[in-house]
Amino acid sequence: MLLIYGSQTGTAEEFALRLSKDCLRYKMKALVADPEDCDFDELPDITKLDKHLVLFCVATYGEGDPTDNAIEFYDWLQNTSSDLTGINYAVHKLSCQSN
Repeated sequence: MLLIYGSQTGTAEEFALRLSKDCLRYKMKALVADPEDCDFDELPDITKLDKHLVLFCVATYGEGDPTDNAIEFYDWLQNTSSDLTGINYAVHKLSCQSN
């Protein structure tokens, strides 16, 4: 499992790290990644693995804007010509409410 987090204050990153620990407990391999450290043009290569899942743990800030570390990924998604067919993925959007 590849866990990619978009985090402004660390909440989504912490969630991704906790999920990776759960994966280990169930004998699954997991990699936690900051999107700023990823080459998303290589993302389609993950389909070469027999079993894979990409989980995006993302937060937003302001009025739904991407976090600072996810801006480049967001822009890449909007403009990519990469074939993302066959990628097993899930998105978990973290939302916080202030009182």
